[in-house]
Amino acid sequence: MTASVRKQIVDAAIARLNASPPSGIPTADDTRLESYTPEELPAMTVLELREEAETEKEGRWSYFVKRTFTMRVETRIAETLATSARNTMDPIYVWIGQQLGGQQFGGLAEDCYEALLEWQYAAEDQPYTLLQLDFRVLYSTLKVDPTRTQ
Repeated sequence: MTASVRKQIVDAAIARLNASPPSGIPTADDTRLESYTPEELPAMTVLELREEAETEKEGRWSYFVKRTFTMRVETRIAETLATSARNTMDPIYVWIGQQLGGQQFGGLAEDCYEALLEWQYAAEDQPYTLLQLDFRVLYSTLKVDPTRTQ
C-alpha cells in the first residue's frame, strides 16, 4: 500500500536532515517516543502533531483537499556545566531551518515554514535541554485518495 502524502513528506524531511549533516548535528529519528539516556544525546526526532484540512473550491465540484499539518522537530542536548545550552543548540537550530524552511519535498508540498519554537531548559529531573521546532507544511491531495497529490 502506498504511504500518505503526509508520511512521504515527513520521510523526506528526515532524509534531508540526515543527508551530510555537519559535525555535532544528531541523526534524526522518526517519531521516537521513549526517553533518551544521557549517553544518546544529542538527539533529534521528527513527528507529526496535527493536521487541518478543507475542501478546495475549484469549479462546481471540488476534487482536492488543501491540508496543513504541523511537523515537529525535537532536539535534545545534554546539559553540562562546561557548555551553554544556547550556544550548543543554536547551530542545530540553524541546520534544521536551512534544511526544512521553504522546502517542497520533491513537489509533495507547497510550502514549509517555521511556525513556533519552544525551549525547555534542564531541570533537576531532566538532564537535557529541549528545543521544539514546529513547521507548518502546506500540501494538497485528491479528495478520495490521501496518497496522491493534485
